[in-house]
Amino acid sequence: MAANDTFIIVDGNIYRSDEQLFNHNNRSFCFGDGLFESMHAYGTDVQLFNLHFERLTNGIKALKMQPDKSFTPAAISKQITHLLNKNKLFTGARVKVILFRKDGGRFLPETNDFSYIIETKQLEQPYYLLNKKGCSIEIFKDITKTASSISSFKTTSSAIYVMASIFAHENGYDDCLILNQKQELIESCNSNLFVVKNNVLLTPAADSGCVSGVMRRYLMTIAKEAGINVIDNIPITESILLEADEIFLTNAISGIRWVQAFRNRRYYNAMSQNLIKLLNKSVFGV
Repeated sequence: MAANDTFIIVDGNIYRSDEQLFNHNNRSFCFGDGLFESMHAYGTDVQLFNLHFERLTNGIKALKMQPDKSFTPAAISKQITHLLNKNKLFTGARVKVILFRKDGGRFLPETNDFSYIIETKQLEQPYYLLNKKGCSIEIFKDITKTASSISSFKTTSSAIYVMASIFAHENGYDDCLILNQKQELIESCNSNLFVVKNNVLLTPAADSGCVSGVMRRYLMTIAKEAGINVIDNIPITESILLEADEIFLTNAISGIRWVQAFRNRRYYNAMSQNLIKLLNKSVFGV
Protein backbone atom coordinates (compact mmCIF):
# COMPACT_ATOMS: atom_id res chain seq x y z
CA MET A 1 0.00 0.00 0.00
CA ALA A 2 1.44 3.40 -1.00
CA ALA A 3 1.96 6.04 1.69
CA ASN A 4 -0.84 8.25 0.33
CA ASP A 5 -3.23 5.31 0.52
CA THR A 6 -2.77 4.91 4.27
CA PHE A 7 -4.79 6.63 6.95
CA ILE A 8 -4.43 8.06 10.44
CA ILE A 9 -6.92 9.22 13.03
CA VAL A 10 -6.77 12.70 14.55
CA ASP A 11 -9.17 13.47 17.41
CA GLY A 12 -11.46 10.69 16.28
CA ASN A 13 -11.54 11.64 12.59
CA ILE A 14 -9.97 9.76 9.66
CA TYR A 15 -7.44 11.53 7.44
CA ARG A 16 -5.01 10.43 4.76
CA SER A 17 -1.54 10.12 6.26
CA ASP A 18 -0.02 12.61 3.80
CA GLU A 19 -2.45 15.45 4.60
CA GLN A 20 -1.05 18.64 6.17
CA LEU A 21 -2.75 18.68 9.57
CA PHE A 22 -0.52 20.68 11.93
CA ASN A 23 1.36 23.97 11.94
CA HIS A 24 4.60 25.21 13.46
CA ASN A 25 2.86 26.11 16.73
CA ASN A 26 2.25 22.46 17.62
CA ARG A 27 3.36 22.17 21.25
CA SER A 28 4.88 18.74 20.79
CA PHE A 29 7.09 20.21 18.06
CA CYS A 30 7.93 23.40 19.99
CA PHE A 31 8.29 22.09 23.53
CA GLY A 32 8.10 18.29 23.48
CA ASP A 33 4.78 18.78 25.30
CA GLY A 34 3.22 15.41 24.73
CA LEU A 35 3.41 11.69 25.30
CA PHE A 36 2.86 8.53 23.31
CA GLU A 37 2.11 4.85 23.62
CA SER A 38 3.26 2.11 21.24
CA MET A 39 1.17 -1.06 21.14
CA HIS A 40 1.19 -4.40 19.37
CA ALA A 41 -1.88 -5.43 17.38
CA TYR A 42 -2.81 -8.72 15.77
CA GLY A 43 -5.99 -9.03 13.76
CA THR A 44 -7.95 -6.02 14.93
CA ASP A 45 -7.11 -6.43 18.62
CA VAL A 46 -4.41 -4.63 20.57
CA GLN A 47 -2.52 -6.89 22.93
CA LEU A 48 -2.44 -5.72 26.57
CA PHE A 49 -4.59 -2.71 25.63
CA ASN A 50 -5.91 -2.10 29.14
CA LEU A 51 -2.38 -1.85 30.54
CA HIS A 52 -1.39 0.56 27.77
CA PHE A 53 -4.42 2.76 28.31
CA GLU A 54 -3.81 2.77 32.06
CA ARG A 55 -0.26 4.06 31.53
CA LEU A 56 -1.52 6.61 29.02
CA THR A 57 -4.09 7.86 31.54
CA ASN A 58 -1.46 8.09 34.27
CA GLY A 59 0.79 10.03 31.91
CA ILE A 60 -2.02 12.47 31.11
CA LYS A 61 -2.44 13.14 34.83
CA ALA A 62 1.31 13.49 35.38
CA LEU A 63 1.57 16.09 32.59
CA LYS A 64 -1.53 17.88 33.93
CA MET A 65 -3.44 17.50 30.68
CA GLN A 66 -7.22 17.54 30.61
CA PRO A 67 -8.83 14.65 28.73
CA ASP A 68 -12.08 15.12 26.84
CA LYS A 69 -14.94 12.93 28.08
CA SER A 70 -14.85 11.09 24.75
CA PHE A 71 -11.29 9.88 25.36
CA THR A 72 -12.23 6.54 26.90
CA PRO A 73 -10.78 3.02 26.59
CA ALA A 74 -13.84 1.86 24.64
CA ALA A 75 -13.70 4.80 22.23
CA ILE A 76 -9.95 4.56 21.54
CA SER A 77 -10.10 0.77 21.16
CA LYS A 78 -12.94 1.14 18.65
CA GLN A 79 -10.98 3.76 16.69
CA ILE A 80 -7.89 1.56 16.58
CA THR A 81 -9.96 -1.35 15.25
CA HIS A 82 -11.47 0.94 12.61
CA LEU A 83 -8.03 2.21 11.57
CA LEU A 84 -6.56 -1.30 11.33
CA ASN A 85 -9.46 -2.28 9.09
CA LYS A 86 -9.09 0.90 7.02
CA ASN A 87 -5.37 0.26 6.50
CA LYS A 88 -5.92 -3.48 5.99
CA LEU A 89 -3.43 -4.47 8.69
CA PHE A 90 -4.43 -7.83 10.11
CA THR A 91 -1.20 -9.85 10.42
CA GLY A 92 0.72 -7.85 12.99
CA ALA A 93 0.86 -4.08 13.37
CA ARG A 94 2.44 -1.39 15.49
CA VAL A 95 -0.18 1.01 16.81
CA LYS A 96 1.01 4.37 18.10
CA VAL A 97 -1.15 6.85 20.01
CA ILE A 98 0.41 10.31 20.37
CA LEU A 99 -1.02 13.02 22.62
CA PHE A 100 -0.01 16.68 22.61
CA ARG A 101 -1.32 19.73 24.42
CA LYS A 102 -3.23 22.05 22.11
CA ASP A 103 -1.59 25.14 20.63
CA GLY A 104 -1.17 28.29 22.66
CA GLY A 105 1.23 29.85 25.13
CA ARG A 106 4.92 29.38 25.58
CA PHE A 107 6.23 27.25 28.43
CA LEU A 108 3.02 28.11 30.25
CA PRO A 109 0.24 26.64 28.10
CA GLU A 110 -3.01 28.51 27.43
CA THR A 111 -4.98 25.28 27.79
CA ASN A 112 -4.52 21.80 29.19
CA ASP A 113 -6.78 20.25 26.55
CA PHE A 114 -5.02 17.87 24.19
CA SER A 115 -5.32 16.42 20.73
CA TYR A 116 -4.33 12.90 19.74
CA ILE A 117 -3.16 10.95 16.72
CA ILE A 118 -3.50 7.23 16.10
CA GLU A 119 -1.26 5.69 13.45
CA THR A 120 -0.52 2.13 12.39
CA LYS A 121 2.37 0.37 10.68
CA GLN A 122 2.83 -3.17 9.41
CA LEU A 123 5.10 -5.48 11.42
CA GLU A 124 7.19 -8.23 9.86
CA GLN A 125 5.99 -10.85 12.36
CA PRO A 126 2.47 -11.35 13.77
CA TYR A 127 3.74 -12.81 17.06
CA TYR A 128 6.77 -12.28 19.28
CA LEU A 129 9.84 -13.86 17.73
CA LEU A 130 13.16 -14.10 19.57
CA ASN A 131 15.99 -12.57 17.58
CA LYS A 132 18.21 -15.27 16.01
CA LYS A 133 21.33 -13.14 16.31
CA GLY A 134 21.86 -11.71 19.78
CA CYS A 135 22.26 -7.96 20.26
CA SER A 136 25.52 -6.24 21.04
CA ILE A 137 25.27 -3.43 23.58
CA GLU A 138 27.38 -0.76 25.25
CA ILE A 139 26.75 1.91 27.90
CA PHE A 140 25.83 5.45 26.82
CA LYS A 141 27.59 7.83 29.21
CA ASP A 142 27.25 11.26 27.58
CA ILE A 143 23.86 12.10 29.13
CA THR A 144 22.14 10.68 32.20
CA LYS A 145 18.40 10.41 32.80
CA THR A 146 17.06 11.83 36.06
CA ALA A 147 14.32 9.96 37.85
CA SER A 148 11.25 12.15 38.26
CA SER A 149 7.45 12.12 38.33
CA ILE A 150 7.37 11.88 34.52
CA SER A 151 10.42 9.71 33.78
CA SER A 152 8.35 6.52 33.75
CA PHE A 153 6.24 7.72 30.79
CA LYS A 154 7.03 7.90 27.08
CA THR A 155 7.05 11.65 26.49
CA THR A 156 7.79 13.37 23.20
CA SER A 157 10.82 14.97 24.89
CA SER A 158 13.05 12.13 23.73
CA ALA A 159 16.42 13.78 23.08
CA ILE A 160 18.34 11.37 25.33
CA TYR A 161 17.03 8.36 23.37
CA VAL A 162 17.87 10.04 20.07
CA MET A 163 21.44 10.75 21.19
CA ALA A 164 21.84 7.25 22.65
CA SER A 165 20.59 5.71 19.40
CA ILE A 166 23.05 7.80 17.39
CA PHE A 167 25.86 6.70 19.72
CA ALA A 168 24.95 3.03 19.26
CA HIS A 169 24.75 3.38 15.47
CA GLU A 170 28.00 5.31 15.12
CA ASN A 171 29.86 2.76 17.24
CA GLY A 172 28.45 -0.40 15.65
CA TYR A 173 26.18 -1.55 18.50
CA ASP A 174 22.61 -2.80 18.18
CA ASP A 175 21.52 -0.87 21.28
CA CYS A 176 22.96 0.85 24.31
CA LEU A 177 22.07 1.22 27.97
CA ILE A 178 21.18 4.48 29.69
CA LEU A 179 22.35 5.60 33.13
CA ASN A 180 20.39 7.50 35.75
CA GLN A 181 21.79 10.23 38.00
CA LYS A 182 23.13 7.56 40.40
CA GLN A 183 25.09 5.91 37.58
CA GLU A 184 22.72 2.92 37.61
CA LEU A 185 21.80 1.20 34.35
CA ILE A 186 18.05 1.59 33.92
CA GLU A 187 17.00 0.81 30.31
CA SER A 188 18.07 0.82 26.67
CA CYS A 189 17.18 3.24 23.88
CA ASN A 190 13.70 1.73 23.51
CA SER A 191 13.41 -1.18 25.94
CA ASN A 192 13.45 -2.22 29.56
CA LEU A 193 16.44 -4.12 30.89
CA PHE A 194 16.46 -7.61 32.45
CA VAL A 195 19.43 -9.55 33.79
CA VAL A 196 19.55 -13.25 34.73
CA LYS A 197 21.95 -14.42 37.44
CA ASN A 198 21.74 -17.88 39.02
CA ASN A 199 18.20 -18.35 37.59
CA VAL A 200 17.02 -15.14 39.30
CA LEU A 201 15.49 -12.45 37.08
CA LEU A 202 16.67 -8.93 37.94
CA THR A 203 15.35 -5.62 36.62
CA PRO A 204 15.77 -1.98 37.70
CA ALA A 205 13.13 -0.49 40.00
CA ALA A 206 10.24 1.45 38.45
CA ASP A 207 11.36 4.55 40.36
CA SER A 208 14.96 4.33 39.07
CA GLY A 209 14.08 6.56 36.11
CA CYS A 210 13.28 3.84 33.58
CA VAL A 211 10.13 3.88 31.49
CA SER A 212 7.55 1.78 33.30
CA GLY A 213 7.07 -0.54 30.34
CA VAL A 214 3.86 -2.48 29.84
CA MET A 215 5.89 -5.49 28.65
CA ARG A 216 8.18 -5.17 31.69
CA ARG A 217 5.15 -5.31 33.98
CA TYR A 218 3.47 -8.17 32.13
CA LEU A 219 6.62 -10.24 31.76
CA MET A 220 7.33 -10.05 35.48
CA THR A 221 3.82 -11.36 36.11
CA ILE A 222 4.12 -14.40 33.85
CA ALA A 223 7.67 -15.09 35.09
CA LYS A 224 6.45 -15.20 38.69
CA GLU A 225 3.55 -17.45 37.67
CA ALA A 226 6.12 -19.80 36.10
CA GLY A 227 7.98 -20.01 39.40
CA ILE A 228 10.87 -17.72 38.44
CA ASN A 229 12.28 -15.61 41.24
CA VAL A 230 11.95 -11.95 40.17
CA ILE A 231 13.67 -9.04 41.90
CA ASP A 232 12.41 -5.73 40.51
CA ASN A 233 14.18 -3.19 42.71
CA ILE A 234 17.87 -3.90 42.35
CA PRO A 235 20.35 -1.31 41.04
CA ILE A 236 21.97 -2.70 37.90
CA THR A 237 25.64 -1.85 37.49
CA GLU A 238 28.32 -2.61 34.93
CA SER A 239 29.78 -5.28 37.23
CA ILE A 240 26.39 -7.02 37.44
CA LEU A 241 26.23 -7.16 33.64
CA LEU A 242 29.70 -8.66 33.45
CA GLU A 243 28.76 -11.32 36.02
CA ALA A 244 25.35 -12.11 34.48
CA ASP A 245 24.36 -15.39 32.87
CA GLU A 246 21.92 -13.70 30.51
CA ILE A 247 20.72 -10.22 29.49
CA PHE A 248 17.61 -9.34 27.52
CA LEU A 249 15.58 -6.28 26.55
CA THR A 250 11.79 -5.98 26.40
CA ASN A 251 9.14 -3.77 24.84
CA ALA A 252 5.57 -4.15 23.65
CA ILE A 253 6.46 -4.33 19.96
CA SER A 254 9.29 -6.89 19.83
CA GLY A 255 8.55 -8.69 23.09
CA ILE A 256 12.02 -9.95 24.08
CA ARG A 257 15.41 -9.35 22.48
CA TRP A 258 18.34 -11.29 23.89
CA VAL A 259 21.75 -9.75 24.27
CA GLN A 260 24.70 -11.78 23.07
CA ALA A 261 27.58 -9.40 23.70
CA PHE A 262 28.63 -6.73 26.18
CA ARG A 263 32.31 -5.83 26.13
CA ASN A 264 34.18 -9.15 26.10
CA ARG A 265 31.34 -11.12 27.69
CA ARG A 266 29.08 -13.46 25.71
CA TYR A 267 25.67 -14.62 26.89
CA TYR A 268 23.18 -17.42 26.22
CA ASN A 269 19.40 -17.10 25.94
CA ALA A 270 17.85 -20.02 27.84
CA MET A 271 15.48 -17.94 29.97
CA SER A 272 14.71 -15.65 27.02
CA GLN A 273 13.58 -18.64 24.98
CA ASN A 274 11.45 -19.95 27.81
CA LEU A 275 9.83 -16.58 28.54
CA ILE A 276 8.99 -15.76 24.93
CA LYS A 277 7.17 -19.09 24.63
CA LEU A 278 5.19 -18.28 27.76
CA LEU A 279 4.55 -14.77 26.45
CA ASN A 280 3.18 -15.93 23.09
CA LYS A 281 1.00 -18.51 24.77
CA SER A 282 -0.36 -15.99 27.25
CA VAL A 283 -0.90 -13.12 24.81
CA PHE A 284 -1.76 -14.89 21.54
CA GLY A 285 -2.69 -18.39 22.69
CA VAL A 286 0.01 -19.94 20.48
